[in-house]
Amino acid sequence: MCKDINTQMESFRLASRELFNNYFLPICRTNDVVSWDLTEGYSRIRSLLFRALVTTQVESELEEYGDVQKKLRVVLREGIDQAPAMINRDITSGYWDHPIDKIDRTVDLRYEQFFDWDQFEQMDNRYVRAVIESWPTYPEAKSKRVLIDWMYVKFDLEK
Repeated sequence: MCKDINTQMESFRLASRELFNNYFLPICRTNDVVSWDLTEGYSRIRSLLFRALVTTQVESELEEYGDVQKKLRVVLREGIDQAPAMINRDITSGYWDHPIDKIDRTVDLRYEQFFDWDQFEQMDNRYVRAVIESWPTYPEAKSKRVLIDWMYVKFDLEK
């Protein structure tokens, strides 16, 4: 049984990006230096925000933000049978050029975090970073990370 938690995830997506863009990014730009302390502070606040806006609202124990959420599935929205995606070449690499460049409804994805290419510029939270739990069509893709534009997906919580 799954529960749709799109409202909670969209609230978190928007709140976390607005918090960064309006309050953290201007400090980075004012000082003309990337402050790792500042980004670490933002990461801690983002984890608390995830807990407040998502975990406590769904009455389910989820992992810390940034860890793979074993109970939180990423699925294609209604009416979408296939969507463009970037898949890691290797499980732990930062290369997103795997030859498979689309996902379909048969893939089982677990949410990890929202993703932007540049951590020190305007944040959009455009991509959902997820882990391939299983994929009957491509069993060799198991455990690889995938980036998919958030507009193609929704979130379901396994009970």
